[in-house]
Amino acid sequence: MKTISVPPPNPRMQRTPSAPLMRQPLGASRLHLSVITSVILAIGCAHSNDQYVPTRSLPELGTPFHPTGIAPDIVFPGRTMEAYGISVAGIRYGVIVDSTNSRVVAISTADPKFSTPEGVKIGDTLFRLRNLPGRWLEPQRRFLLESGWAALIDAEERVFQFDKDTPSGA
Repeated sequence: MKTISVPPPNPRMQRTPSAPLMRQPLGASRLHLSVITSVILAIGCAHSNDQYVPTRSLPELGTPFHPTGIAPDIVFPGRTMEAYGISVAGIRYGVIVDSTNSRVVAISTADPKFSTPEGVKIGDTLFRLRNLPGRWLEPQRRFLLESGWAALIDAEERVFQFDKDTPSGA
């Protein structure tokens, strides 16, 4: 197993004049599409109708996903994406489906009960991730684990969400 060390806090971070105690990355407007949609998905699924449909298993990326009897939580205007809230073994996930072919393009969770195969959980520190195999993705502030889950890191250097997306979105 190859271990990659994560760089120290992002040197491109700067204090903003309006919020001197908060840091904001330069180029934040160029965030990765999957990060933006996963954040929208997590917020949207958590607040739109707060209903997660129980399913037996988590769908795999690229596989057909035909949720029966549920409407999408979010339909992205001008895009062919729909977001669904599902629950697997009591853990809440958001699933983004390409409505043109009904295939899963992204999965996201911010549920504190979720744990990656590597044992990473919501709230874990960047320091903990440094000893795990994977790679650091900039400017999104994501750590891509060997399992394919990407841990999203907040300004306090803690994991706040996980997402998984198709290779074209990676």
